[in-house]
Amino acid sequence: MKKEYILIAFIFTLVFTTSNVVSQIIYTDVNPDTTINEFLQGYGVDFDDNDKIDLHITLLSNVGVWVMHLIPDMPSDFTYVVYDGEEASVLVDGDYISASSDLYRLGSGWGGLLYGYWDDSGEFGNWTGIQEDKYLGIKFEIGNDFHYGWIHLTTIVYDHDDMEFTVKGFAYNSVPNEGIDAGDKGIVGLVDNEINEITIYPNPVKDILNLPSTINDGVVVSISDISGRVVWQNESQYNSTIDVSRLNAGLYIIHVQVENKVYTAKIVKE
Repeated sequence: MKKEYILIAFIFTLVFTTSNVVSQIIYTDVNPDTTINEFLQGYGVDFDDNDKIDLHITLLSNVGVWVMHLIPDMPSDFTYVVYDGEEASVLVDGDYISASSDLYRLGSGWGGLLYGYWDDSGEFGNWTGIQEDKYLGIKFEIGNDFHYGWIHLTTIVYDHDDMEFTVKGFAYNSVPNEGIDAGDKGIVGLVDNEINEITIYPNPVKDILNLPSTINDGVVVSISDISGRVVWQNESQYNSTIDVSRLNAGLYIIHVQVENKVYTAKIVKE
């Protein structure tokens, strides 16, 4: 099978929550949105950016009828989709994805996701017609832990062999076994009119990470791994540079706390 891997653009601007607890929602914006409309092409979703695809969304054919299908990366993977007993559910903003959801293990049979098809009675399937800005609910593994996430999709079925889907973004809760609301990016609003964003660079980073030099002292900055363990934190005054050379290569979350607001963003250590 031909596999098409799409480059994913990460958000490197720090965003924030309204809680003293650091947000654990890790969001990836697919920018620009990526549309798949060719037979046997697909999109590989890597929730935690560890170079291991968590699931593939592909256009396949079932006796001449195109269907959009979810496929695990490896047969041994334990990757699940929220479903209604027959096929993948169409979720909307706010639908809760958790251990209490009805879940189907990908690769355990046909029907990981029926995109839509035709029989004697006409069009059939959850994802037929136009499904704009809807969500798939996903359960997947990081190490030995399960995590819950969502994939933001728009799908259009034109005919039995003419359809497309557009991937717009995805997110997951980095806290094992904790659920997530469809559409939750871990973003609430602006702290005030003076602080609209915090930009960090370079990203990926090898040695020195730069933060804005205009932020006042008293700001708490910390870096945690994807399990939530803090691996670096400033102990005194704010510094606009952080030496990350001793960190192992991988994905980390940086947190900048301004009073009771917390900005968070992903960083990749090379």
